[in-house]
Amino acid sequence: MAVDTDNTHAELPEHWQQGRHSLGWRLVVVTLGFCFFFTLITVGVRTWAVWHENVHQMDIELGLIEQVYQRTLTKAIWDMDQESVEAHLDSAVHIASVARVQLTVFSAQQTPIVQVRSRTGWIESNLAPMRQVPLVFSPYAGSRETVGALRLYGNEDLLWSELKSVVVSIVGFQLLQSMLLAGLIILMFSRLVTVHIRRIALHLAELNPERLHLPLRLFRSARREDELTLLVQGINQLQNNLSGYLGRQHVYEKELAAHRDQLAERVQARTAELQRLTEAQHMVLLLSNRLIRAPYERLELYQQSCLSEVAQRLGACYALWYIREESGSYFRLAMHWCCETHAVPENQINAAQLAHLEVLLDQGEPVTFTSGKALTDVLSAYGAAAFQLLNAEATAFVPVGAGDEQLGFLVFIRKQVIDVWQPDEHALLAMTAQMLLHSTRHRVQLGDIMQTQEALREANAQLKALSRSDPLTGLPNRRYFDEVKDVEFSRAQR
Repeated sequence: MAVDTDNTHAELPEHWQQGRHSLGWRLVVVTLGFCFFFTLITVGVRTWAVWHENVHQMDIELGLIEQVYQRTLTKAIWDMDQESVEAHLDSAVHIASVARVQLTVFSAQQTPIVQVRSRTGWIESNLAPMRQVPLVFSPYAGSRETVGALRLYGNEDLLWSELKSVVVSIVGFQLLQSMLLAGLIILMFSRLVTVHIRRIALHLAELNPERLHLPLRLFRSARREDELTLLVQGINQLQNNLSGYLGRQHVYEKELAAHRDQLAERVQARTAELQRLTEAQHMVLLLSNRLIRAPYERLELYQQSCLSEVAQRLGACYALWYIREESGSYFRLAMHWCCETHAVPENQINAAQLAHLEVLLDQGEPVTFTSGKALTDVLSAYGAAAFQLLNAEATAFVPVGAGDEQLGFLVFIRKQVIDVWQPDEHALLAMTAQMLLHSTRHRVQLGDIMQTQEALREANAQLKALSRSDPLTGLPNRRYFDEVKDVEFSRAQR
């Protein structure tokens, strides 16, 4: 992306224009700090080296001075030439390297005489070197006489003066080198980095979804490849990725909106399905209560009424209840309902016709078919003949009971082909079979109770007759006489 250099400073943030947070200035500050630290170390090391070199040089000079003055001064002391001794001392103290001269003259009969010559302001110090040499005179061959001792003190002020000049030159050179290095760094950094960084920052500041297709380009030689080249490539790659991401996000948003609509439709369909299932459960509950309260002698009529209501709820034209006979050779039509008065189903179906269906019904679940062709494919043309006479298309078979308690099966027939039996319809079929199974159990229990009550009444009548007659003659006994007596006495009183 081309950037106008004339507007670069005008469009960048104010604190960038002022340069207070510029990387170049930070680099300069760090460089100057490093140079200052390096200068301190350099000055310290070189000062230590210069100081020891000067001390060593001064020590050498003091040694030369000793050699020069040792013979003449020894001869002057031996000759007791006091003027010559003083002249030697005065000349020695005026040498630049000497700060103090101390001469000790030994005498066999007197206390040693000490003569001192010092520079003005001299203070004793351990920093400057000090040399001491004995003064030995040989008046003749083989004789050695120690006439005194000469001690020379180095000039510390001279050492400090020389050290100061060296330190000033070192510091000046290092500071000049540091300033030139910092200037070169900021110049090169500004030309090689800062200008391009500003352009990159301006490009990123102007970046938006509509400008992602505009790549970043820097005004410099294409042959130059460095970290900035990698940064530009990374930014362009990032723009491409963001552009692709936004495109995919747009597609995903469309898909999400479509899925949201589909989800709303599915929720609505599921809600309607649950509502239908609730209505079916409520319907079966009402029918169950009706069967529970039904009189024994009219229970079959109530069952048929319930069967017809369920069939109408399912939209079926026929509702059939087949019960297996004790022989097991055929199924008898025990109850039916149809919406057309002239259509009458067959009264019975043999087991061979439903051989394939029995295998499915043994699972205890409703078996449904969406068309007459599907029914024929499972039951064969022979097995489906009884139902094809009724123009059966969508058909549902529901086992009533299971195992030893199986009471046959229910058949609900529609004359139209459908896509699928709905879940609430499957639930209604299963609940209807359970309802009829329980009502049949209830009817059997009521029949057993009524038979037991009738037998009990007959037994009570027999016991009553036996208690009122003689077993041998069959004539009324005293119990019967007492009962008749009370009745006749009451009648006579009235």
